[in-house]
Amino acid sequence: NSNPFIKPNSNASLGKSLVQKITNSIQKVAVAVMNKPTAMIGGAVVVVGVLFLGLISIFFPAIMNSNNQQAETYGVTYVKHWSEDGDAYHSDYLAQRYGITAEQIDGFIKSQGFTGLDSRASGTEFLKLQSESNIDVRMLVAFAQMESSYGTAGVAADYPKSNIFGYGAVDNDPDQGASWDNDRAVTDFKATQYDKYSNTSLYIMDLRAAAYHSGALKPGEAVYWTAIDSGKQRAKVAEAFDKYIDEHGGTPVPPNGYGPVDGGGGSANIEILNKMLGQTIPGDFGGLTGQCYAVSAYYAHSINSNIILRGGTAASDIGSDYDWKGWGWTVVNEPKYSQIKVGDIINFKRGANMGTWNTDAENGHTAVVGKILGKNELMIYDQNPTPLKTWTYTYNSGVASVIHPPKK
Repeated sequence: NSNPFIKPNSNASLGKSLVQKITNSIQKVAVAVMNKPTAMIGGAVVVVGVLFLGLISIFFPAIMNSNNQQAETYGVTYVKHWSEDGDAYHSDYLAQRYGITAEQIDGFIKSQGFTGLDSRASGTEFLKLQSESNIDVRMLVAFAQMESSYGTAGVAADYPKSNIFGYGAVDNDPDQGASWDNDRAVTDFKATQYDKYSNTSLYIMDLRAAAYHSGALKPGEAVYWTAIDSGKQRAKVAEAFDKYIDEHGGTPVPPNGYGPVDGGGGSANIEILNKMLGQTIPGDFGGLTGQCYAVSAYYAHSINSNIILRGGTAASDIGSDYDWKGWGWTVVNEPKYSQIKVGDIINFKRGANMGTWNTDAENGHTAVVGKILGKNELMIYDQNPTPLKTWTYTYNSGVASVIHPPKK
């Protein structure tokens, strides 16, 4: 009943024997698998098949340790309920409902029929895990219910020090799961699934599971679960929790209002790019279809329908070729890393060093900032030569300008 994590470019027909040889020859490794058969017992979802196999810790040794410290709030957005699509299924994992209490979490879990749980599934613990990973606590609760019935089933029940998210057990060594506690599980999920592979919502994970089954999974994509519509079941739990919160005290308005915690004005519109990943952005609002210019134009138009980027000189000059101030946007020329925000249009100089390649000597390059990763790294959206993708760019002096959307 295993559904191992499928890495980008992996062969869907890779035999179990080969996977086992790789696992044994390199190291005993662990990865989350978020899909296992379930059965209903007394109204509670109980995991039946829980042993699974993965390879991801080979590639990310630096992120395995947690210091139980609060994460930076890069990418976090405070929302009334969900991000702009309006439901848990499409909401970004970092779209948080501000002010949820430990008592509300404990009450919801009890209302689902789960009692007598240990400290791994307490409201206090869930809030700590949210602060460490920035993943919305409602999503963490939904995953824990679907994966281990809050630690009462499967590996989590057999190994009381293991995590309640089904993350880290290995078929040939279940004890391995004991070393993946809650802290390690959520920080690794954020660093790999969210930051590395842009599996940022239940909807996107379901899309990639469907693509895996049809043989259409693209390079740079990764499957986390393989069951069709598995994310929809988690969404139901998250929405039930959200409704419970409304009925039990609600939540306060965030001190600085709703929106991006890090001040990015276009964060809410990043979702429109997530939906276009793997597709070619058309030049309907500026630039040529398939070119980098079209991405920034398409994105800017999604925020303000009056914005049409035509008549500019080059991608590197987008910040100076248009009256951004008139649209309420703010241009920062040659910005410092600390001045770049989620949702910015970022423009690169002609011939700029992008890591493994240089921008065009005549036109430069343009993209949209999806995440601030820290340590001078950004996750950006762009296209050309491939369709729309995300990748990690290391900041340097090649940035010509960034353009901040107006705050909402």
